[in-house]
Amino acid sequence: MEMLEIESILNKAVQRGCEILNLSNRKMTILPSNVQNLTKIKKLMLNNNKLVMPPSELTELKTLEEITLDNNNLTMLPSGLSNLSNLKFLSVCHNPLNFLMPDLFQLQSLTQLWLVCCEFVNIPQEIGNLVSLETLSLRGNKLVDIPSQFGDLTKLRWCCLADNRIDSLPESFGNIQSLVYLDLNRNLFSGIPECVTRMSELLTLLLRENQVASMSDDTLLALAKLNKLDLRDNLFTEKPPHWKGLDYIMVGVTGLGGLDEDLSAETEEEESSEEEEDEDDTEQDNEDSDNEAVGMSASDLKSKGDVASNVANSCNGDADLVCSNTDITDEFANKKVTDHDISKSEHLLNKGHVQGLSRTVTDNVT
Repeated sequence: MEMLEIESILNKAVQRGCEILNLSNRKMTILPSNVQNLTKIKKLMLNNNKLVMPPSELTELKTLEEITLDNNNLTMLPSGLSNLSNLKFLSVCHNPLNFLMPDLFQLQSLTQLWLVCCEFVNIPQEIGNLVSLETLSLRGNKLVDIPSQFGDLTKLRWCCLADNRIDSLPESFGNIQSLVYLDLNRNLFSGIPECVTRMSELLTLLLRENQVASMSDDTLLALAKLNKLDLRDNLFTEKPPHWKGLDYIMVGVTGLGGLDEDLSAETEEEESSEEEEDEDDTEQDNEDSDNEAVGMSASDLKSKGDVASNVANSCNGDADLVCSNTDITDEFANKKVTDHDISKSEHLLNKGHVQGLSRTVTDNVT
């Protein structure tokens, strides 16, 4: 789309007092300067463009509550993000960021942060300043350790650290008493981190494809509320005899058959659904390109009471691309959304295991 055409769309959005605007899939390399005139904008989607330079114009949009910048070519975020005091949702997945600007950690209202596949090798200790954070995904980076300040995220409920190189968690991690979902799949853990046993509300713990060799009964007793513990594809391949009947614990080596033979029928049904969600881990990055925040509003989802259904608040076509609250179409209604992080939590939430946890998007999971 030509820049003049995008500027025209932006001018219409300004005239209509647009609060929701989708400029995804427009092949933009820079943002038009008149984007700063969107004085009433709350949700802005800029996924799947070719943005390279930090979109500093966004820092002037003081009303913004949600920004998605997935699948661009950004190497850094703009300075001045701290100006966005109302920002609650930020997704910048699949950008070669390498590091995070300090301004990001001053967003005191931020509740959801998606940083999947951004080539991070470490996370600044300032992450502990995001005191309102409830959902965090750092999957698919190059992290070796987690800063102790992670333990200051006392409102965190959903956390994914899968597909990194982490072999331990700081003791302070156990301070996150609100956590109900923790994904540590495909890391280098040799056992269940001791700090995790202090998380009294934890319902789901995923440790698939690590190096876990055993788990004590004391650890199992400490995790009394767990309704899913995935230890498949570890050195620990069989349940002790006295664990028989504990079908929420998944062990064994998966292969073409997909499941260990000793899983119960209920667990087999649950796992079969998961295998449909992420059929092959080698296709994961391709699946994720249609991912975490294609325009989903967490606040809208909560109000509807069904956090897995709408991939809405998007606009389709040149005339419809400018939206008001009552002029919304579903550009992504037929789009496959197959984020590995979300699919697993969605499965649990749809089964009624995790109540009240805010989710972003899943639709037509394959």
